[in-house]
Amino acid sequence: MGYDKKKNNLRKLRTERGLTQQQLADKIGMSRVQVADMERGHKSITTETAWELADYFMVSIDYLLGRAEYKEISYGKN
Repeated sequence: MGYDKKKNNLRKLRTERGLTQQQLADKIGMSRVQVADMERGHKSITTETAWELADYFMVSIDYLLGRAEYKEISYGKN
C-alpha cells in the first residue's frame, strides 16, 4: 500500500479553518505556491511538514495524508 500524494486532506482542513493558502503558508513558513502544490498533489508532503500540519490541525498524519477516514487521533490501551 503506497502513499498517494494526490489524495491528501490538506485543502479540506485548510478551508474548514477558513484559511487562505497564503495564511496557512505564513503559519508553517512556506510559500503559497508550495501549499497549493501540496493540496493538488504536485508536491509530496515531507515528514517534517506532515508532523507540523497534523499538529496544527490536531489530526493524525494518516488523516492528513488521506489514509484514514476520521480526524481523531486514537490512542491504544497501555
